[in-house]
Amino acid sequence: MSFEQIEQLQKDLQNDSQELALEDRAHIMKIEDIEDELVTSVEKGLTTATHLERLEACGPNKLPEQKGTTILELLWAQINSMVIYILIIGAAISFGFDHLIDGCVIVGVVVINVGLGFYMERRAISSTDSLKRMMSPLAVAIRDEEKVTVKAIDLVPGDIIIIQPGDVAPADARIVKQSNLHMVEAALTGESHACAKDVNACRDISVGLADRKCMVFSGTQVIKGTATCIVTGTGAECEIGKISGLLAGLKPAKTSLLVQLEKFGTILSLVIIGFAFGTFGIAMARGYSVDESLNIAIGVAVAAIPEGLPSCITVTFAIGVNVMAGSNAIVKSLPAVETLGSVSVICSDKTG
Repeated sequence: MSFEQIEQLQKDLQNDSQELALEDRAHIMKIEDIEDELVTSVEKGLTTATHLERLEACGPNKLPEQKGTTILELLWAQINSMVIYILIIGAAISFGFDHLIDGCVIVGVVVINVGLGFYMERRAISSTDSLKRMMSPLAVAIRDEEKVTVKAIDLVPGDIIIIQPGDVAPADARIVKQSNLHMVEAALTGESHACAKDVNACRDISVGLADRKCMVFSGTQVIKGTATCIVTGTGAECEIGKISGLLAGLKPAKTSLLVQLEKFGTILSLVIIGFAFGTFGIAMARGYSVDESLNIAIGVAVAAIPEGLPSCITVTFAIGVNVMAGSNAIVKSLPAVETLGSVSVICSDKTG
């Protein structure tokens, strides 16, 4: 290949890379070029005015939050059960035929079951939200030519940050200066050992994350050494943010216990309905009135329904949640306790 062809190939690669977002090509760029593109200075940092403008344009440095469960959705999740449906139908029929005591008893059972499940789920979600509010990571940045401590959520592209042992990288950033910097990137690359970093740009734009030695990535931890870096990506534009975006599209699967309970509830409800109709027919054949026959059928159906089953399951889950809380683990979804309890084999690689 001639010198002219090599030079043309380098120009083509450079033009292609410029079409990518900065966070996708920062590892092959010169530090001066990054400073020019982000209109920042390694020595002076951003001005307060520039920072506020970029914060307004780029948004806070946090991962996109999934839509939370509303109170109505949480309440509906407790009601959406075949056993509860049968109890509600039984209460409606009881009230329709002026059997007020039976109807009130059934309604009471439904309210207790739904209320207990709603309370436990709501408390678990509130505990998780409180923990998130308590966590407010900080970062050391250079603003207006001064070193200041700021909230990591307020970082923007172009900010100059300083990281040291024990810190968690608050954003994706290009290393400008470093001294024996070693990072653990297991959460991102799967490599359990700390990797040494340097300031030299990569030659290939398609090089993997583990080989981008001149970059630090959000969520990775500093084991030793220090470094000064230029923030190139925040929030959803970070590598960890891109992974979070992919996971956000996944639909949560039901646990095996919930699937079995739904199947059990459906089969049991069909059997009870058939048995109630059979009882109604036998009562009519024996000369009972329609009102009496219906009362007998409703009594048989309600007696056969395990109305305490939802409460028993919820209480069992709640006990599991409290046990996990005793081990400093917060469980947001009660059925997750059953999933943890049913694990028999854990397959792990060297990062486990």
